Amino acid sequence: MSNVNLSIDWLLEKQVEYFQLKYNYDLWHFNLIGPNGLKAVRVLKKLGIPTIGTFRGGDIQLYPEVSYGLRKEKRFDDLIKNNIHLFDCLTAISKTVELEYIKLGINKKKIKLVPNFINLVRYKDLENSKIFNRETFNWPNDKKIILTVGRNHLKKGYSYIPEIIKNLIKDFDNFLWVIIGKGCNEIMYKAKKLGVDSYLKIEDEVGLSVGKNKLDNIPPIKLIMMYYCADVFCFPTIVETFGNVYLEAMATGLPIITTNAPGARDIIKHKYNGLISNVHGVNEMAENIKVILEDTKLEEKLIFNGLNEVKKYNMIKILKKYNTIYNETLTQKQSAITV
Repeated sequence: MSNVNLSIDWLLEKQVEYFQLKYNYDLWHFNLIGPNGLKAVRVLKKLGIPTIGTFRGGDIQLYPEVSYGLRKEKRFDDLIKNNIHLFDCLTAISKTVELEYIKLGINKKKIKLVPNFINLVRYKDLENSKIFNRETFNWPNDKKIILTVGRNHLKKGYSYIPEIIKNLIKDFDNFLWVIIGKGCNEIMYKAKKLGVDSYLKIEDEVGLSVGKNKLDNIPPIKLIMMYYCADVFCFPTIVETFGNVYLEAMATGLPIITTNAPGARDIIKHKYNGLISNVHGVNEMAENIKVILEDTKLEEKLIFNGLNEVKKYNMIKILKKYNTIYNETLTQKQSAITV
């Protein structure tokens, strides 16, 4: 948000009003909502146009201890508190987000739980693909591959990975931990200080293919194959909103080890489709990895349940939910007008 005192809110309001009058939209759906979105809703409310809001992370969650959330800034926090009630409907991508809405005074009847989706057809098509293998990525065939995917941020808990490795090698050392994502060099630096850097490999973020339709290319084929080439997915997160990586891991048949963090516990259930450790639980994480690597029956159970659980997030099912919500919101608005 700008520190300039000169307000141009009137220009935004005129633009929203102009587009609405020109195109006569039936409904507006705002995703990942910033200051302008919250201000636009005020205009649409005056015009009687129904709106749906979907907050997706830093726009609703506030965790100062890991420097996370736009609401750290008082002006944005005030905008949220003063305008979030103007939406006719709020969709929550997880129970964690639903709780944030309720804490802000939103009636639960106004909230619809609609998680993020995954295109399972894309994964099924690549399941037996030989496009990539471990040799392609220079990963060893004779070691277990522990995989972590995502950019490095304080909230992801990556700083604990070298410590987890140090604990794990006391009992099990035939593995390589691979982190795929931006900003992970400091993790390798810490691993070197602890003398465990030989167990860690940092891969650059896997970008989208140029010229491809984004929806058809998320995540990229290379990243999907990296999942398929791994043995275990480990995510020592401190806070999540949803965690698409859990869906990706389940879809590729990986057992999951994570923490009892907000967002994470909404998807992963202990000893059902993953193993849960306490947040910051370095020793627990190491122990859970060891258990997975040594207990074949438990591993098979977690994989089987994960493959079934991820079907709940199938893209077609989630898009149908949104279609239903759009129709219900329009009907409720029209009924309110005619009363």
